[in-house]
Amino acid sequence: MSTTTSSCLMALFILFGFSLGSCKKDTTKGCTNTNAINYSSEANEDDGSCEFERDKFLGIWNGQKDCMFNPLDTIISVEIGPTAENFNSIIINNFPDVGLSAVAIVNASSPREFTINSQDITNDLDVYTLSGRGEVFLNTMVVNYYKTYDISSIDTCGLGITKME
Repeated sequence: MSTTTSSCLMALFILFGFSLGSCKKDTTKGCTNTNAINYSSEANEDDGSCEFERDKFLGIWNGQKDCMFNPLDTIISVEIGPTAENFNSIIINNFPDVGLSAVAIVNASSPREFTINSQDITNDLDVYTLSGRGEVFLNTMVVNYYKTYDISSIDTCGLGITKME
């Protein structure tokens, strides 16, 4: 092989090597979900770090509830988890009573608060409509809610709970 051919082949390999290196795409990891509070417009690969306003509510909470029709404090443990339908909604399990669940929406204008929109609750003994609101202060939450059995029968309740995990 001639020197000129060898030099041309060497130059060709070098150029080919540079062209392969220049095709490499830069990856920026981060949160790519636009609904997250830590969304990164620079990220092009999601790293699982997305955080949502609802996250501060998630976990196990223990405390007491008190209703006007049943004025004795009742110990309660609720587990709050995310819902699949909406990044701003949560499901409160074992609420308003053990074995029941209610859905709440985190308020966009005041992310420490959530609203329990009117929803029908049915258990073995009762059928009623539940509504209310809650607010979190670090690891403590206060929930005020109403159980409406009919127009003349509304039970007003309060719930004070502390986050366990």
